[in-house]
This record gives sequence, C-alpha cells and structure tokens, in this order.
Amino acid sequence: MACGRHCCLCHRFRGLKIELHHIVQQSEGGEDTLENCVPLCFDCHGDMRSYDSVHPKGTKYTPAELRGHRDRWYAKVRSTGAAVSAEQHQDLDRQTMRRLVEILPWNRAINFVRHHDFGGSFRDGDVNDFHIFLSECANPTFEFLDADIEGMRAALLGAIRQLYDIYAAETFVSEVRDLREVPPEWEATQPERYFRVIAQIHVAASQVCDAYDQLVRAGHRKLGVPSAG
Repeated sequence: MACGRHCCLCHRFRGLKIELHHIVQQSEGGEDTLENCVPLCFDCHGDMRSYDSVHPKGTKYTPAELRGHRDRWYAKVRSTGAAVSAEQHQDLDRQTMRRLVEILPWNRAINFVRHHDFGGSFRDGDVNDFHIFLSECANPTFEFLDADIEGMRAALLGAIRQLYDIYAAETFVSEVRDLREVPPEWEATQPERYFRVIAQIHVAASQVCDAYDQLVRAGHRKLGVPSAG
C-alpha cells in the first residue's frame, strides 16, 4: 500500500485496520477511484463519518486538506528507506528525536507510570512531561521524516492522550492533600467502578510505556540517538 499501512491523518501504523475514505462522497458526485480516496484508520474514518456537513461547524477537513495529508504521507513513505533521501533527512530526524527524549526522558514521567500503583495518589507534576509532549506535538514540525518512526511517535501520542482522557474523567484532586487520585471512597460506595478505573489506568500506562520503548529503541537503532536521563 502507498500509505505503508499507516493512517494518512494520525500516522499510526494500523496494519489491516485501514479503510479507504472517499474524499468527495459518491452521493455528492465523487468517483470510486484511488485518486478520490484516502487511507484512514478505523478511528479517523469513524470521525469522518460522524461529521455533519450541514452543521454550522461543518466538515473537519476539506477535500483539498485530505488530499494534502494523503499526498504528503505517501511521499514520506516513498522516501523512507531510500539511501539519498534518508541521508538528506536523517539529521532532521536526529534533531527531532533528541528533542523528544529531552522533554520525555525515560527516568521521569515514563518511569513513574511504569511503576506507580494508581490505587494510590499522585501529583500532577509526576506526569508533567506528558503535558509538555502533548504541547510539543501541536507544532507541525515536530514529526519524523522517516515514516516508520513517525508512526511510532503517533502511537505514543495516541497512548498518552488516552491516558490523559482517563485522568481527566476519573481522577480528582483531593481537597485535603492537594494530590490527584481515584476517589478512595469509591472503594466502598462504587467498588466496581473503583477497581475498573484503576485497571484502565494501569493498562493505559502500560501502553504508553510500550509505545515509548518501541520509539526510543527505533531512534537508537536507526538514528543513533540514545535516551536521555
């Protein structure tokens, strides 16, 4: 596949979990051709289907934007592994990797969520590295030219967002200790929810660590950039 089995929007490697989305819908006169399609993961494709074109907020992406995302990703996949292109772009990817391990070293937030029991409390500062990483990812230049490594960065981004979503919905700051925690009173009043949330946090934290480890190892192997810390 021209997309390398990555989603053209979120850049995550999705294997067989890729669908072709019609850029201009057939009901609106779009042709059933590859030129009118963009490969998307199930999540991004689901978002496309959920947008109401007649709603005031309109569609998230215009046809031109979707084609632009697709064509840029296709070009990235084509260039990955090509000796001349890799030589030209590798320095830029090294800079990006060095920045990534600088703001997200293995021995701070990553090490914390790898070992912490979220049945207990924690400080927001314990995971502040993730907030910095999410902010950095808003910078359109904070991505890798190598398609494989970029897919790993996107996977890490998605895992951290998922962990943050659980934090936001299911943990609260204690008025007594100024610490964030799954409300301990839930163990008595809502035990099913209490243990389910803790398990969800542990699973999400493990996925963050797995995505991070894969990305850093790839950076070490392909770019020669060691982890910081």
